[in-house]
Amino acid sequence: MSWPWLVSLQHQGRHFCGGALIAKQWVLTAAHCNFGTVTDNLVIGRSYLSNMRNSDLLPVKAVYAHPGFTPFPPNEDLSLLHLEKPVELGEFVSPICLPGKDDKINLLSKCLTAGWGITEPHHEYIHYLLQD
Repeated sequence: MSWPWLVSLQHQGRHFCGGALIAKQWVLTAAHCNFGTVTDNLVIGRSYLSNMRNSDLLPVKAVYAHPGFTPFPPNEDLSLLHLEKPVELGEFVSPICLPGKDDKINLLSKCLTAGWGITEPHHEYIHYLLQD
């Protein structure tokens, strides 16, 4: 698997939002996903979401949305999911590489995203971000 940190948030066996494994027991996702209001399971370490078993589902112990989150306009759209148990790391499951505290990041750097679902941007949201 090329993206061993990729997480699928699940509702009734279906993907509805994505996230990234940032530590053995922590997932970063968007607060607008409202995780925990419709489900409490996620899947890590899968390239394809078909033919999953109940053993593939991982329970979440707690959800921590950013205290400044607002959906409209989108602001501080971050949420941390605390898993009930640490995941077992291996070839198909590992945390995403994050910059260090003192690392300098060029704001013009190209980035790569991975996930399941829509491949076109939501134009109104992009427009709002570019208005500033």
